[in-house]
Amino acid sequence: MKRSPLLLLIVFLFGFLMSGVLTSCSPKTDGYAVLIWPEPTTPVGAGTILELSNPNDSEKTVFVTDGTTKWMTEQWRLIRFDKRDAAEAYSNAFLPWQDTYARSLRTALPVRERPDQASTRVYRLRDGELMKVLSRQDQMTEVGGLDDYWYEILTREGISGWVFGYHLELTGASGRALDPQEEHDTVDRIVRDIASVPWRPAYFQTMVSSGRINLNEFAPPFGLFGDWEDRTFRIVLPDLQRVFTYQGYQSSDGRTISFDGTDLQIVISAENKITAEYTVNGRRQTSDFQLFEDDISLIIEAERERREQLLQQFLDRGPNLISTAYGTMTISEDGRVSWNDFDRLVPNVIPAGFTGAGRLNFNIYPGDSLRGRYDGAVQLLGQDTAIPFLYSYTDDGVKFVFVPARNIDENRVIAAEPISPVVIFFRFVRG
Repeated sequence: MKRSPLLLLIVFLFGFLMSGVLTSCSPKTDGYAVLIWPEPTTPVGAGTILELSNPNDSEKTVFVTDGTTKWMTEQWRLIRFDKRDAAEAYSNAFLPWQDTYARSLRTALPVRERPDQASTRVYRLRDGELMKVLSRQDQMTEVGGLDDYWYEILTREGISGWVFGYHLELTGASGRALDPQEEHDTVDRIVRDIASVPWRPAYFQTMVSSGRINLNEFAPPFGLFGDWEDRTFRIVLPDLQRVFTYQGYQSSDGRTISFDGTDLQIVISAENKITAEYTVNGRRQTSDFQLFEDDISLIIEAERERREQLLQQFLDRGPNLISTAYGTMTISEDGRVSWNDFDRLVPNVIPAGFTGAGRLNFNIYPGDSLRGRYDGAVQLLGQDTAIPFLYSYTDDGVKFVFVPARNIDENRVIAAEPISPVVIFFRFVRG
């Protein structure tokens, strides 16, 4: 039996309209996510695949559904995917760790970008801080003579990374609460943690941040160093060396630790900062220390190169300097200086005992307000003599401005120009 063209058209239109209705009625999905760290009230557990509703990267929360219930949760608790099969693959790999958490057993335990001790640190864990375990490397690794696994973790701040497992304790979701009788064990752990790493003077970071490195005070020997086995702490500073040998220790608040048999107290001021209090010549003294992970030797090398470059700028203009009023100066490749006929500058600028032989040292710095007007600062060091100058280059020479010692602060920064400056002009001469 033949069907009429009109009937076929009606069937076609009906099918087309029904397919549109079905499409419009199907739920719209804006991506998928695997739930990593559920809240206590969340209706599903870790590892569940959820559908997202209108996720926005700029928002801290997002609507999710498991197909039955829809609720709002914080985005850091999820790992998002565009495709469901990718979410399923991750959920299957996550299955062995979905109920595993961990807590840090030391202060300032680093979380790193990759499972490598040399990798960039992205976070520091607090002592006792709970985190979610995401995965673990298959093989143990040796770090600092210790063998353990690297664990991939997620913090409550939404930061993910890798932690070496030696200082982790695997737990359930609630962690393990410390009982009152375990208080001494907690102090033991804190003291052991402090003794396990070198603590550098807080001024190390100040120097690095400002770009003003004093090589007399920035060096590997300086810091606070502990030896857990020998029950000692050692403080080495540019003007101090002390060794504290203790019989025991105590703390009433877990923050201030007193060491029996010594005058040493260590106060934990932040997760990566401590303050040592001790007695010097009958007076209490404090020194601030912090964890410092930058390579000290590389920073020292960079500072030496900076100073060599500044010296080279002088040499490139010519090793000989001539002044009609203040004599002649010759600079050698290693910065040694020979200065003749400088009598007019004695004794207001140059001490009477100066012989004319010295060395240029770029170990002082113009203050922020002076940087735009001067090319740098330098000291002429002679025997028991340090003569500081600001300097700026001219078309064919250099202008030195003598700086009295009172204008230089304890960080070797020239805070201000002298009120009545002594200005010395030299002309560069080659050959």
